[in-house]
Amino acid sequence: MVENNSLENRISKDYQKALKEGRKNEVSILRIIRSELKNREIEIRNKLSEEDIVKILRSLLKKNLEALDFFIKGNRESLIEKIKAEIEIIKSYLPVDLSSVEIEKIAREIIVKNNIESNKDINLAIKLVMNEVKGRADGKTVKKIISKILNKNDS
Repeated sequence: MVENNSLENRISKDYQKALKEGRKNEVSILRIIRSELKNREIEIRNKLSEEDIVKILRSLLKKNLEALDFFIKGNRESLIEKIKAEIEIIKSYLPVDLSSVEIEKIAREIIVKNNIESNKDINLAIKLVMNEVKGRADGKTVKKIISKILNKNDS
């Protein structure tokens, strides 16, 4: 793990601390996170940027949220509690998400700046907004907000 990479360094330190204190659930999810980071580093044959780490964490969060849905549907109480704890740990390393109002403001600015007027250019708008928010917003939320803005423009 890289010492100068603050997020990666924080994950490593938290892992060591949880290991020493015997917090098994935390050790388990931090081990998964560290493994994902290391695998990605090997895959790209380079050190991970903060942005790369956030993407990996968001991916893990998404997987855990999907698993939570399945556990809730299956009425698996012990697994529900475990996965909720893991979700909270992952969230603690992610930057704070932008509010819908902030996303809408950014989206409107980008739509006006790039003369995007209809739903046929929605993918371009989503790409531009996602580049602007850099991991501080969920893609589904961004798409929903942009669709709402462009649908009003079509009216």
